[in-house]
Amino acid sequence: MTTYELNGDYTPERGFGLITDATRAANVTPGPAQLNAGFEPQPWYRAGEPFRAGQSSGVIPSLVRVDVPMHGDYAVTLTIAQNRGDRAASGAAADIVDPAADARYGDISDTGLADRDVLVFAGPRQLVFKGELPVNGDPIVVETTVNVSDFVPRSATELARVNHLMLAVVGVNARPARVTVEPAPTLTPTVWIAGDSTVTNEPAQYPYAPSDTYCGWGACLPAWLDGSIAVSNHARSGLTSVTFRSEGHYAPVQSDWRPGDYLLIQFGHNDQKRPELDARGGYWRELDRYISEAREAGVYPILVTSLARNTWNADGSYNDLLHDWASAVIDLGRERQVPVLDLHARSMALLKDLGDESARPMFHAGDRTHMHDVGAYRMAGMVAREIARVLAHWEGRNAAETQTYRALAGHVTAGFGDWPLPPRAHDLDRPQLVVDQYLNPLYLKYTAEPYITGDISPFRKAMMLTPVGDGTGEPGSAAVECAGKSVARPLDVLLYVGRAIDPEPVVKAHPELAGALAAGHAVALIAYLAEEIEQDPSAPAIPPAALDYLRANAARFGINPIPLSVGLLG
Repeated sequence: MTTYELNGDYTPERGFGLITDATRAANVTPGPAQLNAGFEPQPWYRAGEPFRAGQSSGVIPSLVRVDVPMHGDYAVTLTIAQNRGDRAASGAAADIVDPAADARYGDISDTGLADRDVLVFAGPRQLVFKGELPVNGDPIVVETTVNVSDFVPRSATELARVNHLMLAVVGVNARPARVTVEPAPTLTPTVWIAGDSTVTNEPAQYPYAPSDTYCGWGACLPAWLDGSIAVSNHARSGLTSVTFRSEGHYAPVQSDWRPGDYLLIQFGHNDQKRPELDARGGYWRELDRYISEAREAGVYPILVTSLARNTWNADGSYNDLLHDWASAVIDLGRERQVPVLDLHARSMALLKDLGDESARPMFHAGDRTHMHDVGAYRMAGMVAREIARVLAHWEGRNAAETQTYRALAGHVTAGFGDWPLPPRAHDLDRPQLVVDQYLNPLYLKYTAEPYITGDISPFRKAMMLTPVGDGTGEPGSAAVECAGKSVARPLDVLLYVGRAIDPEPVVKAHPELAGALAAGHAVALIAYLAEEIEQDPSAPAIPPAALDYLRANAARFGINPIPLSVGLLG
């Protein structure tokens, strides 16, 4: 057992410490966000600079790294102390910082995070604690079990080697003070998860707000299990039952799982776009293969039906687009004597009860498939209750199987209570963070049509920039006020191929864009796929899907969707 006082930045020599803006700048902890507790700064965020109107308000997390000697499960005890304001010497509870008045975060009153709220994430952003700081100023202690294993990060193609555990503490007045780490008892089980974007640990940007980031239910499942069991979520966006294996996500699971562990499996959302993965054909065969391989390793498979989408027919009836795949999972489970958690039926019943409009705040803005942290927390609770319902009295093929499956039901808890939807989640027309994603309109139909390479990509983004502090309006406002009338902003577009980029250096490098912003224009930085359109540098063309997106959202962004200029980056 080793206890670490968290009073300094991480260095490889120390082997523990805080991940800060300084360590990032020095490249002490390189790699994607998921190797740094699942958090990374917004492109515009600069530590110590005052918050500017129009930027996404939220909380700056405290990130902790502790190097470990090997893969496996670790028992972690984290002590969280309370920050104090300028009058800390008085010891009064009233010295808690008011987040609405803190210029570092902007006004976070619409995020649902109050001044005493605390969230703790472990590993690549898995929620392990949600609670409040005591009024009397005492620290709180969080005990959990964290799995350390290699994984393929989001949008990556190669395995990331992991030799450390990470923790993130989110709270305006919360700071990590010390952490104790020791190997978990030998018989500690691990719940491994295979799945797609509705299950995954999605990285978050800070300033953080729960309704601003994408999140799958697997990332929140630890919040509904006791701290004596570990969860290792290898689900990733865009995966099918085939690509989870072929793109390297399954290998680290097989490398580290042990007899007595569990494997939760949920696919379907992307399988239905592939004709070779039809519900009773390729999809069935792939799931059946996972079952056999898990059992051969002494691991206990559990099937999960796909999370329901918030999709409706024109007559107001629910449109169940995943029925065939959910039905296939239930029948396969029955045939192979494998437990099935029917998340599809449970989530669909909730959506039908709420109705389209009332259900939308549970999903990420503008999305009908993917949820944010609060929605994912609720779905994880639904999965946990299914674990308790299905496994508490499960009759396995033998006594050992019966006992092991039932033991998992014993780890289910009541979670950390209700997590109300924050006010910002009800603002359905708000811009999505700073970067507003668009998808091919064919994909938005959620059809089972054959998937076409390049049809959708995480790199296809539209980043909308509008002037700050120019007296003509705030970013994201409906329009410019001119002579008492609302006038749409003129639009300039810059196209590029690749990942989302930091806008500030781009604007500095292009005086014409800086001049356009100074004149009150809006600027759209649009990423696209090279195969989408063959560009003529003398007459750049906006990809049709992006153009449709700009037109559809012109009123929301307060822009004239017909660009004054279109340029190519690089």
